[in-house]
Amino acid sequence: MLSASDTYVQIRGLEWLTILVGWVAQSASLGMKDSWGPLKALVVASVINGICDVVLCSFFGYGIAGAAWATMASQVVA
Repeated sequence: MLSASDTYVQIRGLEWLTILVGWVAQSASLGMKDSWGPLKALVVASVINGICDVVLCSFFGYGIAGAAWATMASQVVA
């Protein structure tokens, strides 16, 4: 269990800069009273995450690493 969580955290740790940029962009949009932009980005990220989770975890059998890569990909794209 510890090795699986270590793998997940290591992969997700690669995206800290993109998450920070995303938070800044979301805050700027909300500050300009644009709530639709962040909502659209969240919908896109959720769809990408769901599709990539199924593909990477089920079809390719990557397991927890696949879930981490899918989450990372969805947040980088959004």
